[in-house]
Formats: sequence, C-alpha cells, structure tokens
Amino acid sequence: MKLLVSKYKTHDIVGHIPDFLTEEECDSLFEINKNMKWKYAATRYSGYNSKIRKCKKRSNVEFPFYDRLIKAVNLYNDRSYNFHLHQERKWHEINMVRYDEKGMFFRPHRDHRPSLQAMSSNTVRKLSLSIQLSHSEEYGGGDLEIVESYTVPDVYMDSNFLPDSMKVRENFRHSFPSMRKKGSLTIFTSIHEHESKPLEWGKRDIIVGFMRGKGATY
Repeated sequence: MKLLVSKYKTHDIVGHIPDFLTEEECDSLFEINKNMKWKYAATRYSGYNSKIRKCKKRSNVEFPFYDRLIKAVNLYNDRSYNFHLHQERKWHEINMVRYDEKGMFFRPHRDHRPSLQAMSSNTVRKLSLSIQLSHSEEYGGGDLEIVESYTVPDVYMDSNFLPDSMKVRENFRHSFPSMRKKGSLTIFTSIHEHESKPLEWGKRDIIVGFMRGKGATY
C-alpha cells in the first residue's frame, strides 16, 4: 500500500493511494448494496439545499474492506497529524454518493466545523476520505478539489455583514494524477475546505467516509 502525499508548508497535508481497491472490488460494492435506495443528499446544517449540494446518497453502506481502509487511514494519520481516532467500525460513516445529472455539485465546504461543543464531544469527524468508483472516461467535470484548512472567510462565518473576501474563490491546490482513477483513495482532514465541481456529463460514483475520534483529544 503506497501512500502519496501532497504537502503545503508544514501544516497542510493530503494523502492519496492510487490502487486502494481493484476494479472488481469497486463493482462488488454496487452488488452488495443494490437494494439500498438513492436519496438526494442533505447538508448537516441546512437539510436538503440544492444551492449548496446536489447529488444522491446511500447512507451507511456495507463496506467489506474496512480493515484495509483503517490501515490506510492510520498510515496517513501517522505521517501527518496523529489525531486520536476510534478504531471500531461503529464510530465511522461510510456512504456511497452519486452524481448523475448535469450540473450536480457540492460547493466548497468543510465536513467538520470546529466549535466549543465539538471540543468536549465524545466523537467528532476528524478525517474525510473519497474512493473513486467510476472510470475517468465515464464522466466529465465533477472533480474533487481540496484547499488549505482555514481561510479568511472563516472569521465571518456567522456574520450578517459579509466582506468582499467572501466572494473570492480559494485556490484549490491538492491534486494527484490518479485522483480520477477507479479504486483510488484520497484522505484529508475534515476541516480542509473541498468541493465537487459541477458534473458536465456522465456519471460519477464515489465512496465518502468520515473517520471520527474524541473531540477533547483532537
């Protein structure tokens, strides 16, 4: 299992494994979870909002490669932040996400917003991951883009008077040549800002996961 690393300065680290799952293993996930219905995905704080996110999701899918996944996650964590992470499967979220309508997207966001409540929580999202289940040539657009953890707009997250800086898009800078390769895995912190670009054509399927740990021992 070879982990590739994209690093900016000393604090901004994203990991990638090009051959995490084989093509056959990717296809088996659809067969295993074929009886689960696709539902339009909601957001944690706004419910279903097509101005923020438009895609479909199967929640908490069966994922028989968890032991391999936790090894990959620990490999990344050991080379980056050494977060406390729960090792038991029950703490973590593994979902299947689908973009199959032109224009489907997920605007820039974070999977975890640091808060005082989270600091004392028994479990918070710490690492996020994405596994490609589609071939690159099966869709256009829809790329995963990842940027630095904190930005100027964070200061004004709850402000009623947004500054012009909120209108400036970030420079997404973490990428690997094989990010669109079927079976590849990308791992980053849940406070990294990231987005799924609008789908131009075709269908993109992915596994989206969140690895949790104790908030007080981030």
